[in-house]
Amino acid sequence: MTTEFGRGTFVRRRPTLRRVSAARRHAAHRETGKPVFDAGAISQGRTPSRRMLFIGRAPLLANAAEWLHASPGDEVVVRRRVQLLDGEPVVVSASYYPLWLAAGTRLESPDALPEGPDELIESLGHRFHRGVEVFSTLMPTPEETELLNLHAGVPVMHMWDIDYDKDGRPLQAAHDVYAGDKHEFVYEWHESDVHP
Repeated sequence: MTTEFGRGTFVRRRPTLRRVSAARRHAAHRETGKPVFDAGAISQGRTPSRRMLFIGRAPLLANAAEWLHASPGDEVVVRRRVQLLDGEPVVVSASYYPLWLAAGTRLESPDALPEGPDELIESLGHRFHRGVEVFSTLMPTPEETELLNLHAGVPVMHMWDIDYDKDGRPLQAAHDVYAGDKHEFVYEWHESDVHP
């Protein structure tokens, strides 16, 4: 709480989480041995946690099927969760994995993935070669409003993050729904990313 003379008392707004995209996103968090969300939060003095909503096989919805080069209704492994900062919900995340990659692996396990799915995928012998991030801003659905504890009028940022191997096969497609008042997005690059 802060008090301003002549204006009143206000709830101090928590700082937004800066989500940094980069051409070398996977390498940026590899040293920590933690998922990308956790590594970013910890580096900014925040405490990350998550609440799992669903882990298992499910039919692909049309929007995810497009990114995985699959057909709507195809079965995939899905991990859906709410990610929290300091106990406050800030992102609803759903990750989709093709069965040829995920079947019979820890991606199907109800247990946590302390190293994150990216590291697990690499430990299975796959390498990330390129990625695409797509952003759009929408007003939240009733479920998103409830899961993210949003105030009236707060939009959400949708981000699709798709990672491919060198043969162009999608290794994963992640759909994150960010609370619009709790994040800022930064893209950074280095000359070596453009001229290796």
